[in-house]
Amino acid sequence: MSGRIFGLSLSRWIFIGLGLGVAFGLFFGELCRPLKFVGTAFLKLLQMGVLPYMVVTLIHGIGSLSPGEARLMAGKGSIVLGLFWVVGLIVIFVFSFAFPVVQSSSFFSVSETPNVKSADLLDYYIPANIFDALSDALIPAIVVFSVFLGVALLGIENKEPFMNMLSVLARAFLRQ
Repeated sequence: MSGRIFGLSLSRWIFIGLGLGVAFGLFFGELCRPLKFVGTAFLKLLQMGVLPYMVVTLIHGIGSLSPGEARLMAGKGSIVLGLFWVVGLIVIFVFSFAFPVVQSSSFFSVSETPNVKSADLLDYYIPANIFDALSDALIPAIVVFSVFLGVALLGIENKEPFMNMLSVLARAFLRQ
């Protein structure tokens, strides 16, 4: 029996833990508060490998393509991205008709609106320092950097040792 329990896959252990966490939270509530650090540590351990894995697999995936494959992927990807934009804009336009027009309401006051700091989109998409973007988990900047590095690798000859290293790193991140 014990061999069967310890032979479970990682995903089954995660679902068992999730179920136990929900059950304990529902039945014991605030008595489980001292165990919050366990859940926080578990989530941080999962997040620890996500960004490096994303960087490695993006660079490896794009960098290992041939120039012809990259052009084909860019063409088809542009079409799919354009379709997503069109569908998204249509949905936003149609949803605007789904809600009734309200002239004024008692719960909203112009004097109570908070000042929102405007975001600099260049900082989100173009990292001046990739290590700062990685430490701040700026996903768009990390993706743009990884894509550009992958595209730069398309024209490099004798890149197989580097690609093999990235492949090994990707497999190592999957084992975490």
